[in-house]
Amino acid sequence: MEFIKDKDYIQAVHRCYRSIGHAMYYTSLTIIIGFSILVVSNFIPSSYFGLLTGLAMFMALISALTLLPALIVLVFFKPFGSESAF
Repeated sequence: MEFIKDKDYIQAVHRCYRSIGHAMYYTSLTIIIGFSILVVSNFIPSSYFGLLTGLAMFMALISALTLLPALIVLVFFKPFGSESAF
């Protein structure tokens, strides 16, 4: 939807960061904090589960906010076609 406004991938990524990026960040942060409570458990498997789930959510957040926009902006990977095609 953001790409349709001005047919520019870089501007669309910037607009997405300002809106959806904040929601992704705060949602992931809340989930990481929620699962990190399990780390203080006396039951070792629950402690590991909380640690690994928090780590997985952190890695997913970092990759979604850095790797995905970089792939969209690259020249050879344009999911909605080239900018001049519209």
